[in-house]
Amino acid sequence: MDFLSTGNSSGIDDVVSVNISTTKKSPTINYEQNSDQYLRTFSTWNEHEQLCFVENLLKHMKSHQHGQVNLFLLPMLKRDFIGRLASYGLEHVAEKILGYLDDQSLKSTELVCHEWYHVISEGMLWKKLIERKFLSNSLWRGLADRRGWTKYLFRQLMINGEKLKRHEFYRQLYPQIIQDIEQLEKNWRTGNFQLEKIQCRSQNSKGVYCLQYDD
Repeated sequence: MDFLSTGNSSGIDDVVSVNISTTKKSPTINYEQNSDQYLRTFSTWNEHEQLCFVENLLKHMKSHQHGQVNLFLLPMLKRDFIGRLASYGLEHVAEKILGYLDDQSLKSTELVCHEWYHVISEGMLWKKLIERKFLSNSLWRGLADRRGWTKYLFRQLMINGEKLKRHEFYRQLYPQIIQDIEQLEKNWRTGNFQLEKIQCRSQNSKGVYCLQYDD
């Protein structure tokens, strides 16, 4: 299984042919024969020796040659590893990788291409992000209980024939949660709240030591 293959060698060949054709000159005597010999020798070296040789070779080249080498390398260095994992039936690995992203990164990632969006939607990554926040943040847990969307997390509770929530539901739910949290924090900072008094009927006691109330 070769994840490093670009799957589009013709595109690279086109880049190489264009770059070479723009500066092609009459070949040096015995160039082809000598170059074949050098390549055969190069292939007998180990990876470290090959890298050292290429580094020294680049040091002997001019700036415009470096530019052409860079143009040649760019297509080879571009790897759609998420799409390739999915194409090999390893969607769960791709989901695991993207599952480490925060909300802003996840939002950007789903816009990369159709394949990446498919991995995010099928993996329910927005749902999993909300669940991680729920487990790690008491504010999220309290808000979930207050708003009633706890039943949609983890194992969803189906009530009165309600359908299973899909990716789009959680994609829309996340920004609503963020908006609620921002509003709560703003209310706390500005003192924007509604005061409610609780009648404790403690006139004859020296103080209130415990309160018990339902939701």
